[in-house]
Amino acid sequence: MSKYLTEREITNAGNVTDDQLKGVFQTSYGVLTKMRSQMQWVHSHVTADKYECVDEAPNADMIHPC
Repeated sequence: MSKYLTEREITNAGNVTDDQLKGVFQTSYGVLTKMRSQMQWVHSHVTADKYECVDEAPNADMIHPC
């Protein structure tokens, strides 16, 4: 499988608590897992205004649907 980077903008992402951030990741990946069972989360990074996720998937369409 190939690796893909996605970025999601969240205002003040760098100021949220660890518990809040954990909730964001759990909700996001819970939905994605049900929708795209072939995807695999690799890791995530948080910056001041966004979070970035690296995922593995068979193709980019699974990560970035049109």
